[in-house]
Amino acid sequence: MKKKESFKMFSELALLDSWELILNDERLNELENVLYFSMFLNF
Repeated sequence: MKKKESFKMFSELALLDSWELILNDERLNELENVLYFSMFLNF
């Protein structure tokens, strides 16, 4: 799965306000978002 596809899927799954805040936080770059995505999958 391509990185952009993974990020798009994570964005679609991010229904909770906390995850939306993480995705919309300009202080986080894309790599950090991918790391959060990995943590989310392993939760």
